[in-house]
Amino acid sequence: MASKILVDELAPQSHATDVTLATGKKIAGANTQYRVTGGASGQILTNDGSDGLSWSAAPTQGVAGAYTIRMESDFVGSGTTETVLGNSVTWAVDNTSGYASIGGSGSVASGVFTLGSTGVWLCSLHTSCTIGSTAPWELMKLQTTINTGGLWTTRSQCSILVHNSEYDSGTASCIFNCTNTSTHLFRVSRVADANNFVTFKGSSTLNYTYVNFIKLGA
Repeated sequence: MASKILVDELAPQSHATDVTLATGKKIAGANTQYRVTGGASGQILTNDGSDGLSWSAAPTQGVAGAYTIRMESDFVGSGTTETVLGNSVTWAVDNTSGYASIGGSGSVASGVFTLGSTGVWLCSLHTSCTIGSTAPWELMKLQTTINTGGLWTTRSQCSILVHNSEYDSGTASCIFNCTNTSTHLFRVSRVADANNFVTFKGSSTLNYTYVNFIKLGA
């Protein structure tokens, strides 16, 4: 028959600093029998790596943030000199019926995007373009900076074949760790192999050329 000892406090002996269980032993019982005080509803107990315990908010599930910004009018790019896509036209957050966002939406000025908050973001470009003649290719680059534009780094790129008044499209994406929304910025640049005038389609009611920003985590 098992014995039972009832106490209201456990304390170490004078020569010890901790109360420990012998190796391989455990405390058993139903979850309703245990009470650990100090935390708030929904918090979890975390370890700082040095055996210090504290109460913390439980990690969030699913996407932490999401929004779409589209180019609101056509943008004409030309030449072999690299330029920022949409730097002279208006970009705006999608407002089509049924659209929804999670968290704060970012902003854009002269084709340079400020993200909605700090965190790890998936930045995905979708673009539609056309030309009246033939252009062998139009190169699109996704670029990020961590020093307010002092240096731009190309993260990914795609090549679009545009010709003879037909429409073509391209996509590119990158994951960006934005630790400061003032210094960590995003943009799309374009450059062609010849001095052809490529029209990137924009609209205030439909997403032709746009960027999806999805926050993956903190």
